[in-house]
Amino acid sequence: MKKILKKSAVLFFCFVLLCSAMIFPVSADESDDYTYSILDDGTVKITKYHGSETDVVIPSEIDGRTVTVIDDYAFFECITLLSVAIPEGVTSIGNCAFRKNNSLTNVKIPNSVTDIGEAAFACCNSLTSITLPEGVKIIRYGAFGECHYLKNVTIPDSVTNIDDYAFYECSYLKNITIPNGVTYIGDHSFYRCIKLTSVTIPDSVTDIREYAFWGCTNLTNVKIPSSVPDIYDCTFEDCDNLTDIIIPDSTQVISYDPDPGFNVGYYDFEDYETNTDSSADRDTDSSPSPYSEHDQTAGYILIGCFAFADIAAMVFALFHSKKK
Repeated sequence: MKKILKKSAVLFFCFVLLCSAMIFPVSADESDDYTYSILDDGTVKITKYHGSETDVVIPSEIDGRTVTVIDDYAFFECITLLSVAIPEGVTSIGNCAFRKNNSLTNVKIPNSVTDIGEAAFACCNSLTSITLPEGVKIIRYGAFGECHYLKNVTIPDSVTNIDDYAFYECSYLKNITIPNGVTYIGDHSFYRCIKLTSVTIPDSVTDIREYAFWGCTNLTNVKIPSSVPDIYDCTFEDCDNLTDIIIPDSTQVISYDPDPGFNVGYYDFEDYETNTDSSADRDTDSSPSPYSEHDQTAGYILIGCFAFADIAAMVFALFHSKKK
């Protein structure tokens, strides 16, 4: 009987230890101002910054191991952070890694970085300029959403997708060069970039989604290449000063239905939470047009509902002349 009780006590003790490990997991390693973990390849992922410096140079090595990943939320709401230099060797910046750093004015991203996560720099309201490194292929969902004072963005030729909400409400963005090689401009990608004056869409683009340039009130001209088969709903709605729209002569309008009274919802990156689906899994250019099954090789362009709403008179005249 005593042996049974002893075995039961040992089993119970082991069970308590197991539960404790599950509830109170062993913390990651720490070094100076950083909490980090060791990846399978032996490199370091920084999981949290605990410092209070205004100018941070992230170390290229911690405890003799190369830093390769800045994890999700690693520098989230570092309110004192003014500038950050990310070292060569880092390849990935996680979701919301630097979100809500309202004092951040300068970011140095090395050429080794190939992946910048969703909302990685969203709500960095003091950030005025950003240069993305060659090698980044996707500007992910909301990466720079609500960076209201962002004025200059350099997009490398390696980028193929400007994902949904990428530059949402970048109110001071005046000029943007979309490089040849970009195929997808996501919905709300330049929504309410109210100081944007002109945009040239390269021939590589095949997909421009809903609300992409909604409310760009200072946008005066836009050239749409023949590679774009559809213009989705509300793409250029509320572009009050848009007076020059270039559409290839080979295109023909299938439908046009402006409605200045259409109202659109508001998206807030202040309360953004990342979706479990990666940008690569999002529905981008793989889905067919939801409007019709028209022959996209026949030189037709489909204009969605409200695509040019609130500039109806000018657009109707333009499209009507093209149909004759």
